[in-house]
Amino acid sequence: MLVYRAPVEPSTARVRVWRKVRELGGLYIQQAVSVFPAGPEVERAVVRLSEEIREMGAESFLFLATASPSETAEIIERFRAQIDQEYRELLEQCRGLLEELATETRRGKFTFAEIEENEGDLAYIERWAEKARARDFFTGALHDEVVRNVEECRARMEEFEAEVFRRHSHEH
Repeated sequence: MLVYRAPVEPSTARVRVWRKVRELGGLYIQQAVSVFPAGPEVERAVVRLSEEIREMGAESFLFLATASPSETAEIIERFRAQIDQEYRELLEQCRGLLEELATETRRGKFTFAEIEENEGDLAYIERWAEKARARDFFTGALHDEVVRNVEECRARMEEFEAEVFRRHSHEH
């Protein structure tokens, strides 16, 4: 459990701490109080974050906490709800890319510029999915759906690229 008092100024320091807690998969149970699952990698990262907070001139305390079975179950459900919210946003990005590829296919817009644009979107989705899965400590309900959708995005992108190269090889 990380308990801290964020620096008042600059506000960027508060935002940096919030982002780092989120990046590490922490669950806020109150303002400036977050919990993390036990594990050596997470613990090392949270210790580093606590040190960074102190270097900002703010207070930071770390605790090893135990909870009753019912509280533990509630916290796990909150972790799952948090990751599923992120997964829903990720699935939206996947749908957007799949729709874009379908639209360009219908239009016959098989260009290298489209490959470049859509490859950038796919790379963003894949990086985000990898980071999200690393924060998915208790296997959210949407985990498998995200994996399938990212794989589908990759497959549709490869099909689109193949069609672009096929059409351009016939032109030259």
